[in-house]
Amino acid sequence: MAYLDIDTDVLRSSVATAEQANSSISEALSQLNQVVIHNDWQCKERYQINENTLANRQTAQEIQNHASSFYQAVKQASEQFDEAEQNNIGRVNQVDGLLGQILTVAPGIMEDLSSPTMISFDQIKSSLEE
Repeated sequence: MAYLDIDTDVLRSSVATAEQANSSISEALSQLNQVVIHNDWQCKERYQINENTLANRQTAQEIQNHASSFYQAVKQASEQFDEAEQNNIGRVNQVDGLLGQILTVAPGIMEDLSSPTMISFDQIKSSLEE
């Protein structure tokens, strides 16, 4: 069985960082989309400027798509680890409750606590049913 030691607080912090990065990239893309191409310019560089503007928009869109995908993946992983952590806490609490019941019942079954006594599960079960 594999064991992962994940600090969910660090993972939640990573989600916040990924969200901020995604937001910043989206804002940069928005700003880049506001740059207009200049077909009415008369200089010889206008074609190169327009090509670069369009290429930069496309690159920025690809980066934004990857950033958004990364953010969603980190967010989903964080949510799944949070849920698993809560499930494990619930299981530990259930086991603690059962152990507490057994420890409460066991002394009543044993007649002499000074000497080791084996208690069968049938004895514990019948004591719990009473």
